[in-house]
Amino acid sequence: MSSLFSLVAIFGCVSANVFTPYLKDHLELPSGAEKLSGDALVDYINSLKTTWTATKNNRFIGLSHEQQQTFLGVLDAPKEFENLTSTHLTVNSALPAEFDVRQKWPQCAKILNDIRDQSNCGSCWAVATVSAISDRICIKSNGKLQVPISAQDLMSCCRNCGYGCNGGYPEAAWNYYHSNGIVSGGAYNTKDTCRPYPFKPCAHHVKGTAYKDCPSNIERTPACTPTCVTNYLTYNSDKHRAETSVFVFRSEQSIQQEILENGPVEAAFTVFEDFLHYEGGVYEVSKEYIYIYMYFQSEIATAPEPALGSGSEPAARAGAGNFEVGSGSRAQSRSQASQRSET
Repeated sequence: MSSLFSLVAIFGCVSANVFTPYLKDHLELPSGAEKLSGDALVDYINSLKTTWTATKNNRFIGLSHEQQQTFLGVLDAPKEFENLTSTHLTVNSALPAEFDVRQKWPQCAKILNDIRDQSNCGSCWAVATVSAISDRICIKSNGKLQVPISAQDLMSCCRNCGYGCNGGYPEAAWNYYHSNGIVSGGAYNTKDTCRPYPFKPCAHHVKGTAYKDCPSNIERTPACTPTCVTNYLTYNSDKHRAETSVFVFRSEQSIQQEILENGPVEAAFTVFEDFLHYEGGVYEVSKEYIYIYMYFQSEIATAPEPALGSGSEPAARAGAGNFEVGSGSRAQSRSQASQRSET
């Protein structure tokens, strides 16, 4: 665990492989506390008076843990991805205490600020992947190529990536981007890209937004359709591919160095039942697939995918110095941005 740097601002969704109440890794819980759930868990969290507060989330009332897990779209990586190549970045000993990609690459500010809403679909693994890809394409091209990459094309057409709206594998998603390519795709109901997102934005747990509440059922994954909705794009010619294979980062410092040099990456961390009751403050420790674009030295604001909150305001904040890279964490990127396919 690093004491110098905190984690970074994030977009993403939560993993469901561990689903037990968790409060603080350094806190010795009293007997029975780990079995708390629902209102009892909320009351207990708030009684601790830590860096964040909890409230009852009506969206999950009456749902079993298994049903709640269907909303959390990350699956554990298959064994073939357990030994992916690590990066060999030379980490600068003078890493800055604060960094924001939007300041280093202002020519890409528009696409860097694009926060996607995955709606009522467990596609976070795809949305986070294409968000990082889109930004890195812009950065690599020095702002000349600003194109949102399609989450729908990825989650519908990658047969080895998982189960679409029911979860997937980011490692496989990055490999698919390299081997098959992914077409462009903007927000719901847009007409200027090949495969825009198929589902309307919805209010996940934030009241008073411009969106209606999300429905209770997970959306069905759309069928793979190798055509574009626009008449001036063709599916094969619109594909973008990575130049190199996937890299996995093994330390917080290597992630920071990669962001400094090449832009956003995708990462994973573990979230527990208490996170479902998050109300405000700085949440400490949580597996979520995330899109990383800035980091700070102290407490930080995070910007999760609107699956966790709609609108421009951050839906959660993460604590500084709590990012651990190890057996329970994964981070991926391509070392180069993609090039448009001409095939």
